[in-house]
Amino acid sequence: MINDEYKIKTKIPNLVHSVLLRDVSLFGISLNRLCNDVFLGLYDQFQEGWGLPGGEGKTLQFKLNREGQNLFEFLMENHTGLFSNKAGYFRNLIMSYSNMASFKRERVVFAERLSLVEKAVKKKVKMAFRYRDGIRIMEPYTVVTDREQEFNYIFGWCVTHKDYRNYRLSNIIPTRLLKEKQEHFDKAKADEVKKHFDPFLSYGETVTVRFTNNGLYLFDNVKFLNQPRVLKRDGNVLVLESSIKKAKVYLASFLDEACVLAPPELRSYFLEKARTMQKIYQEEAPYDQ
Repeated sequence: MINDEYKIKTKIPNLVHSVLLRDVSLFGISLNRLCNDVFLGLYDQFQEGWGLPGGEGKTLQFKLNREGQNLFEFLMENHTGLFSNKAGYFRNLIMSYSNMASFKRERVVFAERLSLVEKAVKKKVKMAFRYRDGIRIMEPYTVVTDREQEFNYIFGWCVTHKDYRNYRLSNIIPTRLLKEKQEHFDKAKADEVKKHFDPFLSYGETVTVRFTNNGLYLFDNVKFLNQPRVLKRDGNVLVLESSIKKAKVYLASFLDEACVLAPPELRSYFLEKARTMQKIYQEEAPYDQ
């Protein structure tokens, strides 16, 4: 049976609890794992003085894992009085974590993965990692944060796909560094990606779109996530710096408020999607509640 000392219970504001649940969902981990990672990563960096949360709050409960227990015991022995208010200590820790930018929180949770990637970058060797349903071999060149400061991406040459790729830190599980040296490193390319970073590697690619008046309003004032950079604007026609993959993600939510003019491949993609949607709506009977 677990020692009661290793059971943590504290109260945090609703907004902080929402941040934790967001990260649990995005990172694909349990709340217990997240709280342990926060303890292991920030035990000596947290900000004191948050105090008790005002207004409504959530009770947060979790158990320290083996690593957390070892660290807890070490701190108990070497930092007398640190846990005199255990609930307050862990509340401050969680509050400090939630106050960090999203990409920094990702680095806390996946500190071990980041460390291995950075070693591969420094040693200029290839790295093997698990991604989705298979193993990838990559030459990692740099770790870059997206413009929205949401996530960290590893940019480099993917040996598996024989192309430059970005992989999000929280989506990969590094397995080992290989002894093979990197063969495709291009400093100019790496510098270019860092300067104009886009997870979809859109630099140099363009998409031309005609928006309706409402679509243009949405583009300028509402839809900012993954928004491509505008290279040219002629009335309602915009030339965007965007890869086809990025355009598929970004423009999908505009429905009939945007029409792709070029390239033909992307235009055909949305046309086929529109036909499929039309067929679904024609064949599917409305739901009678």
